[in-house]
Amino acid sequence: MYPILYDSTEKDFSNNGLGIIQDCVSSKVTEELNGAFEASFEYPCTGTHFSEIKLRNIILAKPNPFSNPQPFRIDEISRPMNGVVKVHTNHISYDLSGIPVTPFTAQNAADAMSKLDQNAAVENNFSHWTDKTTTANMTVSLPSSSRSLLGGVEGSVLDVYGGEYEWDKFTVKLHAARGQNRGVSIRYGKNLTDISQEENCSNVYTGVYPYWTGQNGEFFELSSKIVPVDGTFNFTRILILDFSGDFEEKPTETQLTERAKTYIKSNSVGVPKVSLTVSFAQLEQTEEYKDLKLLENVSLGDTVNVEFPSLGVSANAKCIKTVYDPIMERYESVSLGDAKASLSDTISNQQKELENVPSKSFLENAVTNATNQITGNLGGYVVLHSSTGGDPDEILIMDTPSIETAVKVWRFNKAGLGYSKSGYNGPYGLAMTQDGAIVADFITTGTLNAANIEVLNLVAQGVNLSGEFNAENGNYKAKFWAGLLRILHSNHLRSRMYSTASDDPLASSGVIHVCTGNTSEDGELLDSTAKNTSITANSVRIGEDKDGNYNGYLYCKVIDAKNTYTNNIYLNGKIRPNPDTNALEVDWVQIKDISGNTKWALCGK
Repeated sequence: MYPILYDSTEKDFSNNGLGIIQDCVSSKVTEELNGAFEASFEYPCTGTHFSEIKLRNIILAKPNPFSNPQPFRIDEISRPMNGVVKVHTNHISYDLSGIPVTPFTAQNAADAMSKLDQNAAVENNFSHWTDKTTTANMTVSLPSSSRSLLGGVEGSVLDVYGGEYEWDKFTVKLHAARGQNRGVSIRYGKNLTDISQEENCSNVYTGVYPYWTGQNGEFFELSSKIVPVDGTFNFTRILILDFSGDFEEKPTETQLTERAKTYIKSNSVGVPKVSLTVSFAQLEQTEEYKDLKLLENVSLGDTVNVEFPSLGVSANAKCIKTVYDPIMERYESVSLGDAKASLSDTISNQQKELENVPSKSFLENAVTNATNQITGNLGGYVVLHSSTGGDPDEILIMDTPSIETAVKVWRFNKAGLGYSKSGYNGPYGLAMTQDGAIVADFITTGTLNAANIEVLNLVAQGVNLSGEFNAENGNYKAKFWAGLLRILHSNHLRSRMYSTASDDPLASSGVIHVCTGNTSEDGELLDSTAKNTSITANSVRIGEDKDGNYNGYLYCKVIDAKNTYTNNIYLNGKIRPNPDTNALEVDWVQIKDISGNTKWALCGK
């Protein structure tokens, strides 16, 4: 397919635009997984459409044998050399660099992609889609370009949620996995030199050395010390692994061995990292080409199986880069490797990747820990037991076959399920009982829905105005943020405390507000019945009304031997400090009895 030239404002691409550039000398489209997506072509100065090849105009070209033709915007045109210009273009998605996005927060991948659409500060022709269900918080605190938020910077969608992008005209697609395994397999080393293979195997480990240490300095290792990996190796290279955090108590030989085997499998220890580029132009006329021709059926993101006969192992590698000739309709080259690193870094970074796994949330860490404990378990005894001496009425899972000697016991019967680390008779500190109760010393959860929660001590971490904690009882409700407390009656503010001015637009540093009468939820005094008492670090204000006048009341009770009087201290004017004397000054004060008669007055300053 010859590329098609369009005007810079084209969005439909359903016609031939300014024309098909059939006199194009050469063209190629290069795409990297989660990386560059660009096209280049050479065009003669005598070509029909030479005068229309301008900066920002668009070229439509196929990027690979399987995808629809894609638009690429011209961003560079070289000076003529031998009557031919070289034209460089970027995929239309690069236009997202010029679309600002206002700050937002998102709770999952779909929410984040949706917010990129909703929070665009200018007209946006792009839409975003994802099939990822990853849940994690993403916060954009400053205006940023839409493309930078997709990936390439800390805190971007790719950084927080992972995934693999596909750019389809004006649609950005974030896949959990873009490609698939199409059954393509090649034998590594058959068509490449031994040196290339040796470089790829330089960081392969032939075994692991697991150990455990206790808090009191106790050290435990396997009697055999080493757990070998599968394969045939003519060298020895051992990876040392500390599993102290995986076991609360000293593990058995079996437990430590199984944990090491789980690690070997999940991290592909002993399997080489594949890094190779197949250039079809160079191999087309060779005998080896027939073995690599299958790679012409591979798309970006697809998985390819690579056999290492000399090591007796297989490796999976992703297609991370393709260079395609849209005119000849064939690949120029296909690159296999690790999408998380450049090809040159794939080999040298294997050790770093094993040690520096991506950070996880507390919930993900808890799930991983539970999975490792359960899947790594071997041994134990399952016993059908009768608590009455008759038919079996409960299931026991124990660390010994005898109830009398068992210490760690799971007990499951009609009344519930419980775990004891003190034997069959308990106590059962972890339990679910038939009356709907759950007993646990520590619970890690993502979302907890409850009609009523009673706690002795509540510790809330990472709360802010977008993540408040509410408590309600009838008309009364309290709202808690970091450094902020708000208590309301229906929709009327009654008291609030702040630690910083940023907590609320009506607050200042170190403020306590007490409101009465008809106020809004934010503390706005709505009429003359409303009063606002404020105490700050620098002043005391009593009885401020909605107009800012200090003519409210401070109520108190005076009790004598006969009666109880409710007296009002009436302040006309402001209480203010004299900077020279450090004394408080007031215009005048009256004390009135319950009948409103003046009993005492102080006038002057």
